[in-house]
Amino acid sequence: MYISPTNLPDEWSDIEGFIKKYNFATVITTLPNGEITATHLPVNVIHEDGKSILQGHVSKANNQYASIIDHDVLLIFMAGHHYISPSWYTHRNAPTWNYVSIHVHGKGKKLDGEKLIKHLDDLMNQHEQFVENPQRMEDIPENVLKVDLRGVLGFEIEITKIEASYKLSQNRDDVSYQNIIKNLETINSDNSNFIANEMKIRRP
Repeated sequence: MYISPTNLPDEWSDIEGFIKKYNFATVITTLPNGEITATHLPVNVIHEDGKSILQGHVSKANNQYASIIDHDVLLIFMAGHHYISPSWYTHRNAPTWNYVSIHVHGKGKKLDGEKLIKHLDDLMNQHEQFVENPQRMEDIPENVLKVDLRGVLGFEIEITKIEASYKLSQNRDDVSYQNIIKNLETINSDNSNFIANEMKIRRP
């Protein structure tokens, strides 16, 4: 992924925090016939022996699984993004697009047994904390859980490379920068507010 030097993140904690918050990834691999394929699914981050690892699972019916295990995998994480109008600058310029995008590279391996169950439990707990009546895996009837577990295949990705681009108008003068934030907040959509907030974090 092309990344301008002005768009690099400050540190790994920024990237990991983003992945944990926006953990619905696009998982991209190459099938044996050379076809590029992708699946969209949630993952979680764990640390093991000083390494950062992503864990996920797919349906047994998904033929992409075979191209994940023992193969190179690319995971893409994105959240909000938004068009930036040239009318928001202090001088004439071209329009652009602001976004945050993280590419994670690694090699896949199987995740099964108790480690798979813990992954599913962690993933459920991560999101149930925001639900009014949170449920836990032990609340699922055992017969239902057994059927569900038979239908999924787990994997984990040991991270080998990370590319992160925080394209948030860092190259603009302060007046233009604040004017972009103001106009994004006026639009008041989920995407515009996300970009405005990310910009305010970097230049209050």
